[in-house]
Amino acid sequence: MSKKKRNTNSIGLSDVGIKAVRKAFAEEGWTQEAWADHSCTSVSTVKRFLKGLNISPSCFYALMGKLNLEVEDGYIRKKTNTDTSPLILSPKDTSYSQLPGVLMIGKFTENKLPRIERTLEHLGSLLIDSKITINKEREMITVHGEFSEEKKELIEETIAHLEELLEYSHVTW
Repeated sequence: MSKKKRNTNSIGLSDVGIKAVRKAFAEEGWTQEAWADHSCTSVSTVKRFLKGLNISPSCFYALMGKLNLEVEDGYIRKKTNTDTSPLILSPKDTSYSQLPGVLMIGKFTENKLPRIERTLEHLGSLLIDSKITINKEREMITVHGEFSEEKKELIEETIAHLEELLEYSHVTW
């Protein structure tokens, strides 16, 4: 029986990326626990990241952002399909229409949370297949989704407004 891979969007560090990340991590002087807390992720994700194993894009960019590293093509491991069994694809997987997408992570302060929540609700209404996560304990947000070209300008304005409300943010288009 064939099975679909769990997350085909996950990414991992290349050997070059691992070296750059380990160097930046050592310079920061953090523990893995502190880095995980600041990046709104788990210690096990940090360990997988440091080994070059695949993690979700939002975690990948959050961890890179906390080390002030720009994501370069050489830092991302090239995907290879080593699975010899065929995949079962859904119609969505085989669709030829590719929509642009956005990924955003950010850190907020509690006093701005109501305004941020309203703005995120509006952003969610503009995006297709969006996922918005608010971690109040760590004061972090993650947003990702696709959008149609006719809504791009509205989405850019909404994200610019969010960036003004957040202490820190990183956006990837």
